[in-house]
Amino acid sequence: MGKDKKQHYIPQCYLRLFSDDQKHIWTFDKKKGSEYSSTITDVCTKNDFYTISKEYVESNEGVSPLSLEKDFFADWYEPKFSEYLQKINHLAIEAINSSHNIISLNNEQKYSFAKLLVIQWFRLPSIKYDNESTFDEFMPKVMQLFKEGLSKEMNNPDIAKLDVEVSIVDKSVYHAKNTFLNEELVGNYAAELSKNIWTFSFSKDCDFYTSDFPITVNAHKKNVRPICQGLAQYGAEVTYPLSKNLALTIWDKEYFADKDKKDLSLCTATPKEIRTFNALRYSYAQRQLFSCKNNFEVVKYMSLFCPTSLNPFKK
Repeated sequence: MGKDKKQHYIPQCYLRLFSDDQKHIWTFDKKKGSEYSSTITDVCTKNDFYTISKEYVESNEGVSPLSLEKDFFADWYEPKFSEYLQKINHLAIEAINSSHNIISLNNEQKYSFAKLLVIQWFRLPSIKYDNESTFDEFMPKVMQLFKEGLSKEMNNPDIAKLDVEVSIVDKSVYHAKNTFLNEELVGNYAAELSKNIWTFSFSKDCDFYTSDFPITVNAHKKNVRPICQGLAQYGAEVTYPLSKNLALTIWDKEYFADKDKKDLSLCTATPKEIRTFNALRYSYAQRQLFSCKNNFEVVKYMSLFCPTSLNPFKK
């Protein structure tokens, strides 16, 4: 295991769908305010993001340092994700060419792809750091309550004064077990997303951006319960670019009940719709936006009056 090994938190197979040569991608840096060409292998990476510690490996049989990166992501998740992305993009081209304007996914396929989207959501660094922050904030309080309860039970006030350190044994494993390896959690999120209304937008000129935080929630109703971290809350408009040509929007079926008959429909995006979609990429990106074109005029304009991020998760 090499030290500081770069590991992708957004699949390269996905990023290639926004590239003209499958190797390079145009990048806009929000912090620097500049654009440049990057190699796909160099973007959306974190050093040792999934690598499991030596200590954890030595105490858990059958686990290797790269079990998460290789066995789960490289060998299972990314081939399956790539397969679905290619399939949906193919169905879009088929729909455009035949003018039937429907992406022919059945309920099972919709649910299966929703699971892959949820796993992508959970593997984002911001989600990982947010989970760690929640642990660091609440576990000491839980431990203190436990010590106080035990001290009363044992009639020993010194127990409540014990200095007991609470920490995550292995951050990669903790993240995995509490998010993308938790099948029940992933299934619940996917069920909520798949039962909502899905619509697709097509850009014949390859105008859609993606970013280092590609799944966004545009909340149309404030102060509501953030079901599935907001992905399935009342009034949610979830957007996700599927390629430079295709974008997915998932509408909350209760708030947007008028769109029910449009489920799985495909339309050609207007210039205004593309600008709005790309503006959301800018607003929620942690730092980088990506495009097959060296044209980031929309985000440069936005940066003049909207310099801050709408992303609620920590960087």
